[in-house]
Amino acid sequence: MSMYTKGPWKAIRTHTCSKDIWYVIVDNEGRGPIIEVGGKDKNGQIAEAKYLITDPITIQSNAQLIAMAPDLFKACKEAYTYLNKPYGSEFGNVEIIDKLYKVLSKVEKNT
Repeated sequence: MSMYTKGPWKAIRTHTCSKDIWYVIVDNEGRGPIIEVGGKDKNGQIAEAKYLITDPITIQSNAQLIAMAPDLFKACKEAYTYLNKPYGSEFGNVEIIDKLYKVLSKVEKNT
């Protein structure tokens, strides 16, 4: 099992005086940064794991979790579409459907 930094995570904008847009991702108590995310550099890098987390397994687990975000988002959208249909809700839990809706709405609002 991965040992990623437990959520929820928060995105906080940094470098607000600069034209560059960067965010740091911190844990729910503001500790971190877990990762720094910003515009692509010349090598195509969009994020950088930060030095405040030093455990190699946690760093790797966080990186893998972040790399899977697009696939997880797509899977959540597909699950919501299925479960939100009249026949799907027979098999699903209304609380889970609501959670999926809230998470998907948050992501879509911020992208």
